[in-house]
Amino acid sequence: MDAALTHVCLRRALRHFELDVTFDVAPGEVVAVVGPSGAGKTSILNCVAGLDSPDSGRICLGTHTVYDAATGVNVRPEAREVGYVFQDYALFPHLTVRRNVAYGLQARGRSPAECAPRVDTLLELLRIRDLAEAYPAQLSGGEQQRVALARAVAIEPKVLLLDEPLAALDTTSRKHVRRELRQLLRQLGVAAILVTHDYEDALVLGRRILVMEKGHVSRSGSHEELLQHPRSRFVADFTGVNYFEGTVEPGGDQPRQVRIGNAILHAVTELEGEVSVSFFPSDVTVSTEEPHTSARNLFRGPVREVANLGGRLRVQVDAALPVVADITPDAYGALGLHEGTPVYVAIKATSIRVSE
Repeated sequence: MDAALTHVCLRRALRHFELDVTFDVAPGEVVAVVGPSGAGKTSILNCVAGLDSPDSGRICLGTHTVYDAATGVNVRPEAREVGYVFQDYALFPHLTVRRNVAYGLQARGRSPAECAPRVDTLLELLRIRDLAEAYPAQLSGGEQQRVALARAVAIEPKVLLLDEPLAALDTTSRKHVRRELRQLLRQLGVAAILVTHDYEDALVLGRRILVMEKGHVSRSGSHEELLQHPRSRFVADFTGVNYFEGTVEPGGDQPRQVRIGNAILHAVTELEGEVSVSFFPSDVTVSTEEPHTSARNLFRGPVREVANLGGRLRVQVDAALPVVADITPDAYGALGLHEGTPVYVAIKATSIRVSE
């Protein structure tokens, strides 16, 4: 194991299942842990921080082992080189911004004079110097987040833990602060573990994504890898990819037939038997009139739901093969779509990825 890596290997019995994960985080890397509520994500952060103890395993922050069940090592939280940004930021309401940021340093025995240069640097870096004497109640959500981040990194942690850092923000603020947080993490260059149930957060902030299901990592990889090969309905739902499981009929010319329930999908593949198929919402063409197209896959059904994703609309269609498609707001308006509108959806056989 690389001495500079953050290494997490732990098992811990939770209420309905066992948390069992192993992964590394490289210096400067942001690993996003995604999954639904109750999947065990925050428990990972709490074990790394020392707020909870695993039943077994080993946690190393570079060369510093903070937990090892085999040797009985279990370093107390305040002695671990960990910065933690909690979901609600957990700022001290009776302390100014400056004193909040300095808190971790002073708790480690630094005098106010010793803390001042580090605190001033972070206030400048995170653009909150003019808020130094303000109190948390006087700050916006985005400002509170920057203060919490400054406090967490003031101690120069080996790893930064972020638990749903955008959950407290409204939808409008969330997009702006998400981009800002990405830039700040790049500037800080610290290894980070980000927990979120929002795939957009993971996509924007994480270099690598771990998908959690009931205490286990079911899928790991970059955004592109998860998009190209979701390998499960769960991952597909997170990434927004159309995903189905079916059977390739034996023999026949290309494209081959894939039977999915009562529907037939045509795809270019050499595989036979049970397979999974996936395609992007952007690969789906939507029209209100039957299209004259070379696409071998054509289905008809009503629009079930429309979601605004900012710059594009995601349209769910209840066809024989229920699919989601991404279209522009202009196209949506030109087609006169609304929930219940009957539409045709077309997908080219060459756009469909087939895997075992």
